[in-house]
Amino acid sequence: MAETKEQKEYTYEEIAALAAQDPPRHLIVVDGKVLDVTEYMFMHPGGIGILEGVSGKDASSCFAMRHSPHGFSGM
Repeated sequence: MAETKEQKEYTYEEIAALAAQDPPRHLIVVDGKVLDVTEYMFMHPGGIGILEGVSGKDASSCFAMRHSPHGFSGM
C-alpha cells in the first residue's frame, strides 16, 4: 500500500509570520496552494525581488500576470 504524504494547512497569519521570521521562510499562495519558494528564490528567472515582494501573501494575481496558464503545472 502506498504511503500518502499529509499536506500541512496554513492560515494567512501563519504564512505572514513565517515570512517575517529571521531567517525568513518564503511561502506564497497561488490559487489556494501554499508554495515554499525559499530554496528557489535565487534561481527564479525574474529575480528574487519579485518573490520577496509576494512572500507571506497571496500571489495568485501576480503569478497569473507573469506566467502562462500552464506554468503552475510544474510546481
